[in-house]
Amino acid sequence: MWKPIESAPKDWTDVLLYVPDADEDQGSKGVFKGWFSMEDGGFNCWMSYEANSGQIYPTHWMPLPEPPKPVTKVLDVEAQEASNFETHFKERDETK
Repeated sequence: MWKPIESAPKDWTDVLLYVPDADEDQGSKGVFKGWFSMEDGGFNCWMSYEANSGQIYPTHWMPLPEPPKPVTKVLDVEAQEASNFETHFKERDETK
């Protein structure tokens, strides 16, 4: 769920940021992965490597989602299919 930008962490934590007026040529639909940059010289701003200028002006944020779990079911199916394939040819060879 999107939250107001005022509630976002400002400790260099990567988050998803929504920038409603993002340039269409950036291809992001206004959503960027970014962080709040706190510089010693007082240059504090939201940044993203995905934005053309680096600096962005988001209105909302949300935490990054958890990465996906490893896919094991597909691997199990592939292993079963390989086993069936080997069994088929072994049985065929034994009948010759």
